[in-house]
Amino acid sequence: NIPQESLKILKKVGEWMQRNAKSIYGCGTSGLPKPENGRITRCGDRLYFHIMEPSVGYVPLMGLKADEVAYLRRLCDGSELHIERNWITGNYSDVVFTSFGTSPELPDEVDTVVEAVLK
Repeated sequence: NIPQESLKILKKVGEWMQRNAKSIYGCGTSGLPKPENGRITRCGDRLYFHIMEPSVGYVPLMGLKADEVAYLRRLCDGSELHIERNWITGNYSDVVFTSFGTSPELPDEVDTVVEAVLK
């Protein structure tokens, strides 16, 4: 017998995996330092930033430079994300910043995955 609470958790994990499996299967370590807000996995020319803690303002993708990125997107739905370029983000040349919108809440309460395709 599997407890009801465990079944709920397994269902939630299964639903997350349906949308984000590419960031897990076939991936390894990114070779980048672990960020404070989550984890990073890598598969070839793709980095997967697992954002598990909300940011105030823009979301930092540590260890990336804007000129290394072909494009960014949310893995779960393929929606394109933009690199934020302004006077605030311009002070950090070794960090790419993006945004999920005006809400401080993450789009996925468990783990929001940003796919960065490298040039």
